[in-house]
Amino acid sequence: MLSRFGFGKPTGVALQGETAGLFKPASQWSARSKPTIAMGQEVAVSAMQVMAAATAIADGGVLLKPQLVKKIVSPQGVVVKEFGREPLWEVISPDTARTMLGWMETASWPAGTAHRAAIDGVRISAKTGTAQVANPKTGTYSAEDFVASMIGIFPTDDPRYIVYVAIQNPRGQSYYGSQIAAPIFRSVALGIIDKVGIPRAGTKPGAPPDNVTYAPPVTIGDSMPDLKGVPKKLLLPLLLRSDLNVTINGTGFVTRQTPAPGTPIQAGASIVLELR
Repeated sequence: MLSRFGFGKPTGVALQGETAGLFKPASQWSARSKPTIAMGQEVAVSAMQVMAAATAIADGGVLLKPQLVKKIVSPQGVVVKEFGREPLWEVISPDTARTMLGWMETASWPAGTAHRAAIDGVRISAKTGTAQVANPKTGTYSAEDFVASMIGIFPTDDPRYIVYVAIQNPRGQSYYGSQIAAPIFRSVALGIIDKVGIPRAGTKPGAPPDNVTYAPPVTIGDSMPDLKGVPKKLLLPLLLRSDLNVTINGTGFVTRQTPAPGTPIQAGASIVLELR
């Protein structure tokens, strides 16, 4: 399926030296390759490959070949050559593509990781990412370098644009795509929307599509809740609390927490969450 989305080979865009990325054939996978590849390890892709793969979700399941030039026009205004839409193959069914768009749209809602990318009146399907970067000297993943990213497809009800933002090795208070890539996406998307005249009057994020549910983000009141087993994405809003000092170590799900569940919480309290 990953190969059908175009990973592991160049997209064929008219650029010299396009990378194929890193994606070993299944015959070279280890016993743990399936779970690690599923969460983005053992594979590396280019921004162009990410954009091309997203066309399958935006275009009813059909992968499109990316192109740099729409048409060539002579000085006299005559169209010398025009490059039309070039479908490659069906990756997923139209129903699956619509379902994915619906799930991705919830990310731009107030409780979602991409809520900083939301634009009133325009439905946006989004996915944020915070990817580990390999350290070539040690052969392991770096503890300091990351790629913060966000991809957004809009309008969700009639997809016309895909914007992908990637920040390599960010330095500052945050390295999460949800916090630093999403606002950049919003700025770019607003420029496109205003320039091409996409209507912004209409609905704001509302009820989820049929059969789509999502857990609410974690909140901390007067006492410390039991957060064991909670995924990282539901913890991210805690980092915005100015009255608490929240530290999240690792990725995955909470395995340990300080203070213990039931501990009274006051302003200025320090909270440490260990994830695996």
